[in-house]
Amino acid sequence: MIPKALTPLAACLLMAGVQANAQLKPATQNAEDQMSKLYMQVSNLLFGPANLKSMLVLQRPGTPLPDDFGEMSQEQRVMLNEIVDVVPMVNPNYVANGNMRYSQIFKAIAQNAQPTVKITLTPAEEAELKAAQDYVKDVGHSKLYEAGRNKYWEAVAKVEAASQNGKDAPSSLRAVMAAAKQDWDTQGGRVDYERRVGTIRTLGSKSGEAYWTALNQRLDAAATETNYGTFFYPQPKDWKSTDGWTEVRFDNNTKVDENQMSREAIKASVKGKHSWFSIDAAFSKTDFSASSLMDHKDLKISFKVKRVNIYRTWFDDLVLKNDAWMLPATVSFKAISYGNLLSNALKPCAMPLYTSALLLVKDLKLETALSQAEMSEYQHKMDIKAKIGLGPFTLSGSYSKHESGGKSHSAFTATGVSAPDIQILGLVGTAPDRSPASTVK
Repeated sequence: MIPKALTPLAACLLMAGVQANAQLKPATQNAEDQMSKLYMQVSNLLFGPANLKSMLVLQRPGTPLPDDFGEMSQEQRVMLNEIVDVVPMVNPNYVANGNMRYSQIFKAIAQNAQPTVKITLTPAEEAELKAAQDYVKDVGHSKLYEAGRNKYWEAVAKVEAASQNGKDAPSSLRAVMAAAKQDWDTQGGRVDYERRVGTIRTLGSKSGEAYWTALNQRLDAAATETNYGTFFYPQPKDWKSTDGWTEVRFDNNTKVDENQMSREAIKASVKGKHSWFSIDAAFSKTDFSASSLMDHKDLKISFKVKRVNIYRTWFDDLVLKNDAWMLPATVSFKAISYGNLLSNALKPCAMPLYTSALLLVKDLKLETALSQAEMSEYQHKMDIKAKIGLGPFTLSGSYSKHESGGKSHSAFTATGVSAPDIQILGLVGTAPDRSPASTVK
């Protein structure tokens, strides 16, 4: 059950993330505050203060960033696969197909496509379909539509939050919700946009087997066969490019633009079992926790961050706007997605989120005064190649190197800790558009 103390939006944020394999140890108040600031500052940088389409999921430390996909160990392959292909657990009240992956869902869609009687389209229908596809893919139209949708769903979340325990939401909130819906219809082009999506659903389902054959071919071409099964590695571009990095700095005095619902969700997530990151890395393969660093009141954190979009040759969200496919009966969901993070957290669906980008960091610095005892302990752990994690950060160990026994270039000095290597801080999870799913009996 969703805790009654949390609003629907807060519950959504709480549940959308990595499920811990072990109960987390209580975090200190200072650690909670620092991690809350970290999450909100980076999240606001990516999406702004309110968004119900995409969210930042901070990753457990130790996620590999390989120089060469072909040289990864089995453990590294599994860890990377969990990020780029495994569907995240969003609702802890149901089992989401075990470890079903995005690629498996698309493969099931492609293999169970059921072309309708009309195999070919008339020239007029082909032109109408292409115009609809071009309209939906147009960045300008999409941004207006998404901005209007996000504003509307933010208003809906506030109304639902105020309606808990049998209370009616104030008329002022309902008026804001109605106005947001009107703006979405007009300025956001909701009616025109969704009419074109309807055209894609109707005409796209009549275009014959060629589309589905091509989709299967792209899936097969992207697969990497290993001794442990078939993996799909969408290799992100320009990990190590010097372009696109943004510096982030904060300390205990930093004020972050945040709304109260998100704040409560983050603090609950730090403490709870279902969490998108661990302060002490209790559920990652970490031999030693550096969480005591977070207790330093004068701690200043800085790093450079970069979003790297993931491109999958076989992933086309227009597939999910097509009515010609079905899912096997074993996939017992009524929808691929309900269209937004809030709905996908509350109702079971096959693909509540997909990983649309990785978030990389480098030049991490934790500036504070370390005692001689702390430096000695950290240095000892580094010398024996122990893995040291702090929140979502990797401070030491072979996490970010593909070679066996690889070691990061972290340094523990009297003025703090530095970790210059590129590492994966988290991922951007995006909710697919609303996609009802039929099933094959």
